[in-house]
Amino acid sequence: MATLTYIDLGQNNFSGSIPLTFENVTSTFTHLALDYNDLEGFIINSFGRKLTSIAYLDLSKNKLQGCIPQYFGNNMISLKYLTLDNNELGGPNPKAFGNFSTLECLYLSFNILSGYVSKTFSNIIALVYLGLRFNKFHS
Repeated sequence: MATLTYIDLGQNNFSGSIPLTFENVTSTFTHLALDYNDLEGFIINSFGRKLTSIAYLDLSKNKLQGCIPQYFGNNMISLKYLTLDNNELGGPNPKAFGNFSTLECLYLSFNILSGYVSKTFSNIIALVYLGLRFNKFHS
């Protein structure tokens, strides 16, 4: 499986935290979908540190909670699509989004994120779609 680049593990009823297995995935990995599971807990700061080629990451429709770590995605330099909607993510101004200069689509709806929209997302220069419905952001 050295050439595996795409994995979809959605709708498998996985539970518990995001498996640390994904910390050791090679940099050739481009797509990872873990949506529609029962993953819970916090996103750790180092999640995805080796996913330098990832373009698509879907962690939506789980039970992830807490703040999005400041350094989340620091090495995801090819990321174009990120969806974290329908979780329990909260906290003010997720600074992590300043790391995603190549991001085109960002889905964060149905969480409890807060802060000022303009400060939070102003550095994402390639952004085409931003989904923020049902959060606690300010203008």
